[in-house]
Amino acid sequence: MQITWFGHSAFRLDFGGNAVLIDPFFTGNPAFVSDKAASACHGHE
Repeated sequence: MQITWFGHSAFRLDFGGNAVLIDPFFTGNPAFVSDKAASACHGHE
């Protein structure tokens, strides 16, 4: 796995030919126009 830090709390995780981008800046972010709970993926509920 390779982890790339883009600053503050934004990361890219590369593993198995896939990439996941993480940027948890939801509250107060004018570019985030969705529901935070609906956007979260909970694979172990």
